[in-house]
Amino acid sequence: CDWSSDVCSSDLPAPHVVSIVGRSATGGSADFIVSFDRIVSGVDAVDFSLAVDGLTSSSIASVTGSGRSYTVTVNFGTRARQNGLPAGRGSLRLDVSSQATIQGEYGDGLANAPFTNSTPCYLTLDGRAVCPTIVTSAANSGAGTLRQAVARSEEHTSELQSQFRISYAV
Repeated sequence: CDWSSDVCSSDLPAPHVVSIVGRSATGGSADFIVSFDRIVSGVDAVDFSLAVDGLTSSSIASVTGSGRSYTVTVNFGTRARQNGLPAGRGSLRLDVSSQATIQGEYGDGLANAPFTNSTPCYLTLDGRAVCPTIVTSAANSGAGTLRQAVARSEEHTSELQSQFRISYAV
């Protein structure tokens, strides 16, 4: 316990991953911003896993950041025809592994590992990484309606529309 502040580490909840958000990029790589609810340390490449479809040789290039926010740069790798995706396209999702060694300020591990990021990034035919953002809002929806919007690069709207299907159950 830190008697000067009357706070014991056992009084604080373990840190949680709040979100993983992809950022669109060019050059066959994309950045994922990983946010935590508390200051964490020990964040490195082995704490993450990639869920890949239609790509080979994808890898985590680097992890930078501190405190509550880290940037994970991912190389998409080589496009390959797999799992029904047309040749030249692929998707990649960054998740926090169940084996993550990330720790909070008092040495406590993550409370919600593994953490699955539900929004993948897509490698387009022209080699751009497009990372749509899914926004879900139940506010003012009325009668149990759930509204979802996909924010995407205007250059790749038609390509992304063919790759997305949004469904929900009420």
